[in-house]
Amino acid sequence: MLIQESNDLEITSDDLLHQLMVKYGSELKRIAYLYVNDRVECEDIIQEVFITCYQNLANFRHEASYKTWLIRITINKCKDHRKRWSIKNLIYKPEIYSLNTSHSSENEYISATTFQRNNKTNR
Repeated sequence: MLIQESNDLEITSDDLLHQLMVKYGSELKRIAYLYVNDRVECEDIIQEVFITCYQNLANFRHEASYKTWLIRITINKCKDHRKRWSIKNLIYKPEIYSLNTSHSSENEYISATTFQRNNKTNR
């Protein structure tokens, strides 16, 4: 697919995507990292951003710059990631054990005195 640039040059969408990745990739990665605070997740999000960009290059209306468009896609992908994470965290929450299972000196004292009382009443 050929894309018309403002200076009447036509370039392929593959070339344009490559240019966008080189020009804005590191900046978008920094933005994503600020949202998710995880380098691996940040790289996955940026990959999704450029996939979405490639799929929608023909629909780009040139009302804003490519940079603005890519930043908006990045922020939306980061927000989607945070929503998915919070739902996973709520659904797959690990079991919470009661506080009485800890072996504190207070619990041991209470257990010992209860045991001694039970032994005195059984004699």
